[in-house]
Amino acid sequence: MISEPEPVGWPDDGDAERSALPAPRTESVTPPPYEGEGPGSGGETIGAGAPPAGPARRRPWLWALGGAVAASAVWAGGLYGYARTGPDLGGYAISRDLCLDAELPALTERFGRRGNAGSGVDERPSVDRAVCRITLMPAEDREAGQEPVPLTYATVEVGYTLHKKTDPAPEFDARITDLVPADGARPEVRRVPGPGERAYLIIDSGLDGVRLKVLDGRAEFTLEVSTLRLNVVDPTSGESRETEPLDPAGMAPDLVTDMAELMAAVKG
Repeated sequence: MISEPEPVGWPDDGDAERSALPAPRTESVTPPPYEGEGPGSGGETIGAGAPPAGPARRRPWLWALGGAVAASAVWAGGLYGYARTGPDLGGYAISRDLCLDAELPALTERFGRRGNAGSGVDERPSVDRAVCRITLMPAEDREAGQEPVPLTYATVEVGYTLHKKTDPAPEFDARITDLVPADGARPEVRRVPGPGERAYLIIDSGLDGVRLKVLDGRAEFTLEVSTLRLNVVDPTSGESRETEPLDPAGMAPDLVTDMAELMAAVKG
């Protein structure tokens, strides 16, 4: 601050006018507060002549830590929900008696009435399995004295597997055929439009048999038909009469029809 100067050489009498110097102004300059700081802000005191500091930086590891915690919470919540509900089974459930669920109307019309039947079921935390074996046989509608006619029987095997832990889709195509075919011949495999996500027709020409394998989500189905032809020998001539061999591919529509009804019955 600048003090007022003392007068020098002024006369003592009152006639002379005194020359008064104008009083100097005193100003105190207060620097403006730093943006973002104020009383209680805890900011640093900037010394005279120091360059102004740039904007305060946020610590990046705090953002990373927050993101990791949030992601862990979301993952843990999803895992908890999955553990409670389990995978989506598409409405499929275990079949307590697959022979009751597999009515097989199309195959029954082709081969005849249902004969012997047997079923089994195995329920586990990871997978449910059910199987049914049925014999279809034609009725002998002949009167007394009539000669017997050759007949064709059919054995039908139905399989159902429900995967409750793992997804069977990546391995389904690789397990379509048997590793060692029963007749030694490589079966013919055809992709068919049918029920489910994927359906294959497997023809075993040497065994007069045909299979339909279907994958639908976590559920696998197999419908296999093997035929047995009974020949008739004429006692007089000794000639043998037999039925015409069935065309396995011609049975495909019947298998597709019966498979669709079986899947609907198991799905409930």
